[in-house]
This record gives sequence, structure tokens and C-alpha cells, in this order.
Amino acid sequence: MNVRIAMAYTEADVADVDKYINDPKWVFEQKLDGTRCLAVVTSTHVRFLQRSGKALTHAAAALHFDKIREELKPVQARLRDDDEVVLDGEIMFDVGRYYVYDLPFAHISAGHINPFPGGLLSGSGNNWTGRVMWLELLFSYLVPENDVVKTVDTAFNALDKARLFKRVTDANGEGVVAKHVENIYQPGKRVKDILKFKLIKTVDCVVLNSTRGRNLEGRETGSFAIGVFSHTGEVVRLGSTSAIGKEDAKVGDVIEVAYLAWPEGGSLVQPRMMRLRPDKMASDCLIDQLIPYSKAVVSHD
Repeated sequence: MNVRIAMAYTEADVADVDKYINDPKWVFEQKLDGTRCLAVVTSTHVRFLQRSGKALTHAAAALHFDKIREELKPVQARLRDDDEVVLDGEIMFDVGRYYVYDLPFAHISAGHINPFPGGLLSGSGNNWTGRVMWLELLFSYLVPENDVVKTVDTAFNALDKARLFKRVTDANGEGVVAKHVENIYQPGKRVKDILKFKLIKTVDCVVLNSTRGRNLEGRETGSFAIGVFSHTGEVVRLGSTSAIGKEDAKVGDVIEVAYLAWPEGGSLVQPRMMRLRPDKMASDCLIDQLIPYSKAVVSHD
């Protein structure tokens, strides 16, 4: 089993989130919008990999590698020559932190920090509960004042899960991740017992341009350029959304667009046309419909 390839999660409908809030077999974490990173830690080095297992070369994330290595030194000091652990998490390069939420693999020698005869082999049978127990043990050796390497807070009971979901919603975050406590780490596979609930929003937009048409094979092609208006009447462009399989819309028409996030001043993230809005006028499409997206990690206090 290649433990240097990340496990993928399944997207779920946010309308079903209450079911998982009330099921004690599922825990919640905030869905972080960073750069996925596997950190391979031995007694002598720390290497950073993409979800595919290749070296992570994202320039903004790489700026923080040295600081992450420095803060992981107390963990390295607990490992022996043949020991290795693989951490799974997100580098939030906007704030310069590495948030760790899983332990895909750990081989730690018998004795030393490992109470089990024969050593620990995680990631080839340990469920989520067991992996997190070992993750917490490893992180107990970090200096409490560490500011770069953190574990992600987890909500276990229904009240805490509901509160976390509300905090993420109120902060205009991306969403939450629900994890079944019996999940087994399966590198490279998309599992159905870890679910992503994304908070989708909608906005009424004006069609600024259309490239809708058909190619030589007769298949639909093209997109609608979309935007809204500032209060001074200036057009604020929000990117474009696919016209394939959608109702026809002309320049000046109003369409409802679903989207994941709006980085202030930028284009909508994952826009998708929902429907024409003949009941709306272009002048109704104002920028104050949009709320700037936040990548902040919410507090569980």
C-alpha cells in the first residue's frame, strides 16, 4: 500500500447535514481551504508531498516548509532510525500554518514512545479513532507555544457539531467535513465515509456576453460572462459560467448563479447557472448580494 498518496473524500448535499450532526458515529471538522500536503517525517528529514505523492512545489506553500520542519523537530527526536510517520493536512499559506487532520501511516519502533510489542503500523487497518489517538500522542511532544503546526479541532457530539457548522456558516467559510469514526485510510481512493459539505450560495447576475454555440460535431459549447453592478453603476465582472445544457440567455438577461465562494475583487469560485430570472431587472443585480469569502479557521470556544 502506497501511504504517500492522499485519500479523497466524497461530496455530500448540505441539506443532509443534520443527519450527520445527530449520528454519534460521525465527527465534524471545518473544511479548510488550503494546499493539501502529506508530510513524511523521519528522524532525519521532513519531506512535503502533493495528494498524488509527488513533491509539493506550490510556491506559496513552500515558503513555510522551513518553519514547519523546525516545529516538527521534537517529533523527529522521538523517532528511531527506521521509524517514519506520514501526516495529512492543509498548509494555509495565507496565515503560514500547517493544520494536520490525519495520520495515514506510522511505523514506530517497539518500546520508546510505542507501548505495543512489535511497533505501531498505522494506515493498514487502524480506524480514524485509532489514528487520531496516535496523532495526539505525537503532537503531545510539540512545544505548546508552537504557532505553525497545529491539529484541526474536532466536534464529537451533536451540540458541538451544530455549533461548529453555525460558526463556519456565520464566518462564510467553505464548509465542514464529516468523518465516520470507523474510517480506514485508503490511499488514492475516494471514500464514502468521509464527506465534504460545501456551503453553496446563489447570486443574481447580468449576462455580459455569450459564446453559446455548437461545434462541428453538433455539440453544445460556450459560456456566459456574468457580472453585477456597483452602487455607482459600474460593472463588476464575476467571471463566466458554462452555457452547456442550460437555458438560452441573451446579453442583458438576468440569471441565477450558484457558487462556492467569492474572493473579494475576483471571480466566483465554481459558478453554475441555475435558471433564467425573467422576473428580475438588470438593475436589481447589485454587488451587495455578495459576501466576501473567508479562509479563516474558526474558533471552537
